[in-house]
Amino acid sequence: MRPDLSDIAVRLAKKYRLAVVFPFPNFPESFRTVLQKNGLRCPDAFSGFYWIEGEGSDPSLALKTYENYLAGLGPGLHHLYIHTAYVTPETRRIMFDVAIRDRDFKVWTGEEIGDFAAKWGIKFISYSDL
Repeated sequence: MRPDLSDIAVRLAKKYRLAVVFPFPNFPESFRTVLQKNGLRCPDAFSGFYWIEGEGSDPSLALKTYENYLAGLGPGLHHLYIHTAYVTPETRRIMFDVAIRDRDFKVWTGEEIGDFAAKWGIKFISYSDL
């Protein structure tokens, strides 16, 4: 984040009720402080999984990978990015990574991840909740 743009970012976030999210480790601590002083929340961690080694031979590996990651988090606000898509003839035609997006769609709409979250006391939220 360019320091000269932080005031604009804060103003826009407050005016339009936007979440301010930056990929780690490039998130400047000084900007986190500015956000917090202005009543805006920012995540404690930013992570995600795109390619999961070995999942071609074991489709359940994606669910296990996400569960292991979530189980290792402490209390706080964590940003986990996912790439979901519902597979249709059109998405097959226009997305080179439709299999990865379908994997995430199945993991994150499946019962298993919800059961896991309930067991560990994890609450999933969206940007609008911030």
